[in-house]
Amino acid sequence: MKFKSALITQASGSIGGITFATGIGGMFMRARAIPVNPNTQAQNAVRSSLGALTSVWNTLTSPQRNAWNAYAAQVPLPDTFGDPRLVSGFNHFIRSNSPRVRVLGAAGLLVDAPSTYNIGATPILVSCATEISAGGVLDTQLILNIMDAPVVADPNAYILVYIAPPFNANRTFHRGPFLFSVSEAVSTAALQPITVSVTSTYAWDPAGGQGVQLRTYQSQGDGRMSGDLFVRDTSVPAVP
Repeated sequence: MKFKSALITQASGSIGGITFATGIGGMFMRARAIPVNPNTQAQNAVRSSLGALTSVWNTLTSPQRNAWNAYAAQVPLPDTFGDPRLVSGFNHFIRSNSPRVRVLGAAGLLVDAPSTYNIGATPILVSCATEISAGGVLDTQLILNIMDAPVVADPNAYILVYIAPPFNANRTFHRGPFLFSVSEAVSTAALQPITVSVTSTYAWDPAGGQGVQLRTYQSQGDGRMSGDLFVRDTSVPAVP
């Protein structure tokens, strides 16, 4: 269904049996669907991580929690429409630490809030090139610029890259799910751009013709987590 509305100019989410969403063709409505719970290993890992981080939050000192709340009061996050909204210090603590702990383990945990009141620069795409092996393994060379990378190497700052399942290259809208693929330490600013080699966790068709979508962001050593960069490549080649 297609529609124009002077009353509803923006909508997202569900009301009753109707879900409002926005795709490449604009805003649309569809019947509300209750998602299934496949109870995958990745889902369980996320749930376990969130539970563990909630327990860690409860052990923080009052000054530590106050610092996260102060950071949250100054650093809004974009909502569904891209408009700024304030969330709690707890939300920022989970946002900053959840990917780090899942990827890096306990060594990735940051209990102190950032003292710089922003989320840091979102990575900027320079280029993305993909190739596929006869065994259906996809390798991607992702080249990124990080505008606020440290002048000296920060051993606790990372680029995190996730990859979605293969999809038909003619498909115009694809959102995931995304599985973690690789982390890359952020080098010195003088060595930019940064090259990240991604090997897919999914099996690919050696005949090519599929599309690949990546999600990447920067986790800085002080706890700031950047916005998402989504990279879409619909030119996955066939095996020569």
